[in-house]
Amino acid sequence: MMHNHSERKNIRLKSWDYSSDGAYFVTICTKDRENFFGEIVDGEMMLNEIGLMVEKWWKKIEEKYETVTLDNFIIMPNHIHGIIIIYNVGADPCVGPDEKIFIKQNRQKHGAVPTVSSMVQWFKTMAANEYLKKVKNNQWPVFDGKIWQRSFHDRIIRNKDEFLAFQKYILENPRRWEEDQDNL
Repeated sequence: MMHNHSERKNIRLKSWDYSSDGAYFVTICTKDRENFFGEIVDGEMMLNEIGLMVEKWWKKIEEKYETVTLDNFIIMPNHIHGIIIIYNVGADPCVGPDEKIFIKQNRQKHGAVPTVSSMVQWFKTMAANEYLKKVKNNQWPVFDGKIWQRSFHDRIIRNKDEFLAFQKYILENPRRWEEDQDNL
């Protein structure tokens, strides 16, 4: 019997609009938890070429989506943790009237406000495409076809204490690597 992919379990909170203002803690894993991005040396993450490429695309999320700010993030050997903050029009008192008009016009051109899922999908696609180009140019090793695990994990950050706790978790992640059985 064939399974319809649309029947996949949705792990997002049904009542939440993932394009709404807020901070989101995101974890994106490599397929089969392969260590693609570098290694931990003396409690610090040392990115390899692939890790540096992934970091480049992660940082470009802010360029691609004007209403998004990235906070702390860490690229680990087999996953990424990061905080994505979405500020919609009028949410940031520091955004002046001219900027609000620009954001509104830009949103009309590019459609709906992006969701966390659409941002993560864009990031994963861009990084995977660059990896494939490097493989085709014989610069990087061939792999079994997929870099990323199919979905990703997210947590809506509900208050300042949670925000600070996730920032700390991200900063301390490399030091915990050896003691973490799943290396997550």
